Amino acid sequence: MKSQRKKLFPLRPTCIRRLILHPHLSPSSPPPPSSRSLNSRAMSSASSYTDEKPRSASASVKDVEVVQAAVLGKTAERDYAAERVITRKLDLRLIPMAFLIQLLCSIDRASIGNAAVAGLRTDLNLQGYDLNIALTIFYIAFTLVEVPSNLILRKIGAHIWLAVLLVSFGVITMLTAWVHNFAGLIVIRIALGIAEGGVMPGLALYLSRFYRRDELVLRTGLFVSGSGLAGAIGGLLASGLLSVERIGSRHSWQLIFLIEGIITAGCGVLSLIFLPYLFPSEPGTAKFLTPEERELAVRRIRSEAVGVKDLVEKTDFKLVWRAFGNANVWFCVLGFTLGQVSVQGLSLFMPSIVRAIFPNQTTVGIQLRSCPPFFVAWLLSILVAYIADRVNKRGVVIMGCVPLSIIGYAVFVGTTNGPARYCGAFLAAAGIFPLGPIFISWGASNTGPDTTRAVATALIVGMASAGSIVATWCYLPTDAPNYRIGNSVNLAAVSLLFCNALACTLYNTWENRQRAAGRRDHRLEGKSDEEIQKLGCYHPHFVLST
Repeated sequence: MKSQRKKLFPLRPTCIRRLILHPHLSPSSPPPPSSRSLNSRAMSSASSYTDEKPRSASASVKDVEVVQAAVLGKTAERDYAAERVITRKLDLRLIPMAFLIQLLCSIDRASIGNAAVAGLRTDLNLQGYDLNIALTIFYIAFTLVEVPSNLILRKIGAHIWLAVLLVSFGVITMLTAWVHNFAGLIVIRIALGIAEGGVMPGLALYLSRFYRRDELVLRTGLFVSGSGLAGAIGGLLASGLLSVERIGSRHSWQLIFLIEGIITAGCGVLSLIFLPYLFPSEPGTAKFLTPEERELAVRRIRSEAVGVKDLVEKTDFKLVWRAFGNANVWFCVLGFTLGQVSVQGLSLFMPSIVRAIFPNQTTVGIQLRSCPPFFVAWLLSILVAYIADRVNKRGVVIMGCVPLSIIGYAVFVGTTNGPARYCGAFLAAAGIFPLGPIFISWGASNTGPDTTRAVATALIVGMASAGSIVATWCYLPTDAPNYRIGNSVNLAAVSLLFCNALACTLYNTWENRQRAAGRRDHRLEGKSDEEIQKLGCYHPHFVLST
């Protein structure tokens, strides 16, 4: 056993941990005074969560590559070129379809905002807060299905469940064109919330099975950026469809729901055919990878799961409940919730905000002027996700973006000048839309094993719907045209988001130091191998992303 351990780990476990948690130290450096060696079971099951490349010259590249090779279960150096080939193949198969699903989901969800300024209020005889109530009821249904949806996805597979959801919300959106009153609108929005609720957390969970933690923010950002682009495409589609007099008995705002629903449902039917090939259940079953690539794809993900034998373990309800007690989950829930106040407020009410800024514009003109802020936000979302992956500092990137939104909403509150407020819309969107993917991937990368991660991602997205509910009541008819109350609420939300990101970064930094000093090693005492495998993010070798 000892000889085998020496072969797999050329460096002592304490040296491995010191290199990973303290990259500024060389292997021969003396350990910190408070470091302790692990007990024999911890040593035999130890692997490390290494999601950063060496950043200091004093820790040699050769030594760190030996550590990473040992983590992967090899004595050879880690083959970064081979991993790049694998990630490129994964990117080409997984990301475009994930982006398309999220894009269609967001367009269908927000189309009610475009319809509201195109005659929906008048035709359905909506009075007072009726529209706000319809928007709120959607997010209540949306929230309730998040966790159950992710558990179903784990049971039947992403390729089946996501395709079913895509067909479902496409058909529901199409049926919205036949709604004639407020009661019908409530029913259809509840159904849409149930169908769309599992999409974003399901995609986030699915991608976390294929990408390492230092790769996940960019990939999450790429598919979630569909939400930002949806605002631009939705506005363009609406302006084009409103130029058509009628299709059959459907006209004006009804055409928005009809055509968008047909497009989505059609893509859903095609996905039932192609998703089984594009979306394998886990890296080891990806048919588009060679057997050698599948083996490496599994090993590189397993290297970030301490002692885990199966990447997707059987559902254990103890692991389900563990997500509810994870501090990182709640930091990300709060951050994403505060962000959703602004994101959904802009997505749903941008046409109304633009109408207040340009009161003399036609309906088509308002739709077109609603697009540019979302397009800029989409571009920035991709750039920020790339930067977050490169620097591997989630909190710092968030705190760098939020000031843009703070300035934007301060402009909304501080002036009634039209051009200045339109510039504020660009700043508000650019500062907040890139943050959702970071919070989702931050929470996913700091939880484990797979069952806990499934619940965590669903909680982050689902509980954040509380922010979406707040957003539906920010821009009220009584507060038009300047919407001072709504913009003040958003200013407070993005300011608190900055403080939350700072708190999460400080907490994770402190917790990593506790683990590096050996103050969490007691979690291994008296536990069986199976219990150690289920520790996941609570294993003393798990390094939290900051």
